[in-house]
Amino acid sequence: MKFSIIGPGGYIGQRHIHAIHHNNGKIISYLDLKKCDSLSNNINFFSKEDMFFEHLKESKPDFCVVCSPNYLHSNHIISSLQSGINVISEKPNCISNEEFLMIEKKIEETNLEVHTIMQLRLHPVLEKLKAISTDTNSRKKAQISFITPRDSEYLESWKTKKEFSGGILFNLGVHYFDLLIQAFGEALKSEVFYNEAYKAKGQTTFKNLDVEWYFSIDPDDQNNGKALERLFEIDNEKIEFSKVPNDLHYENYVEILKGSSMFSFKEIALTMNFMFSINE
Repeated sequence: MKFSIIGPGGYIGQRHIHAIHHNNGKIISYLDLKKCDSLSNNINFFSKEDMFFEHLKESKPDFCVVCSPNYLHSNHIISSLQSGINVISEKPNCISNEEFLMIEKKIEETNLEVHTIMQLRLHPVLEKLKAISTDTNSRKKAQISFITPRDSEYLESWKTKKEFSGGILFNLGVHYFDLLIQAFGEALKSEVFYNEAYKAKGQTTFKNLDVEWYFSIDPDDQNNGKALERLFEIDNEKIEFSKVPNDLHYENYVEILKGSSMFSFKEIALTMNFMFSINE
């Protein structure tokens, strides 16, 4: 199976390269600002978008993989679809409802596929959450608190700018909200207390679950002795994420390449619409 890739040079791009190679895929071209050291010189390299997408139309890979900066995802997905190529996108596939609707329209026009990497759907913890959700005897309370250190380069980059990345809720929160939606269904209401560059706090109500959440890369939190906190509790029972059986990016690709719709644009719509509603 043949792949082209946009943005392979970064940390996430390397995970996609690994997943492609370990699924016996062949990368035939890539688009980036400069050559990627981990890719062979025999692979077609492009630094200009128009030339890359012209080559995409001619070479016809099975998928174009999008792992460019978040604010470019929508344009790169739509350009790939216009070139006649199915897409695998790093999360999020877009950062606004307007972009989401444009992608949806282009999928309908081209009858092509867009899949999004949402690897925690393959984590064993999801089955535990689903089991908890089936117990309807009492209303449950959950607490999510993720405090994660980031270096100065990250803090000063596009990743902390909401207009470029979607902000901290898209960078850190989306996977955990997605798990809750998968297990407990559609969120009924949310209240966002604040949503800043380095931290966001709020609460969300599901049918039988109330969740308080906090996500932070704020250096002040680390200065207060919370250098790293990954708290996910339901009724004071800790949900443990540390034990992962395999590389979940690789497993995500396995599911997509065997034809699963688990990560299709339609299947992640509920999560994306929720994210837009709390990230205004």
